[in-house]
Amino acid sequence: MCASVSRIAALALVLTAGLAHAQTDAGIAAPLRIQTRATPDSVQLGQPFDVEIVITHEKDQRYELETPGDLGDFDYVGQARTRVDGKDNSTTTLKVKLAAFKLDKQQTPVLKVQVATPTGAQIVEVAGTTVTVVSSLPADAAKKGENL
Repeated sequence: MCASVSRIAALALVLTAGLAHAQTDAGIAAPLRIQTRATPDSVQLGQPFDVEIVITHEKDQRYELETPGDLGDFDYVGQARTRVDGKDNSTTTLKVKLAAFKLDKQQTPVLKVQVATPTGAQIVEVAGTTVTVVSSLPADAAKKGENL
């Protein structure tokens, strides 16, 4: 039990050191938490879906998605942004609508988010998430001559 508590404490120190380093690089506090998911996580080829990015951050920060450029096998369709201010921090949710044009399990592209504070601004890169892209043709399409 004592060994596992020591490992948890060591991990907490490593994570805290990483956050402190992120804060000193640009003088802007790192987000408290970033969560990313695709909704739905399985789509048909070309069907729009959302990459939802939920950022918990300090109240004096404002997060905005930078309009993406070339996204490879994905097309940018649009975006929406909401913010909820809590007692101690804020949560910004970005919904980035994409469409995929390559079959199988895909990693969505890295998206860039600008964070602005009273002391300056910087770009935060948000890692992609996984989405499964399936054919829009029925399972028996090849037998009926409907394959591409």
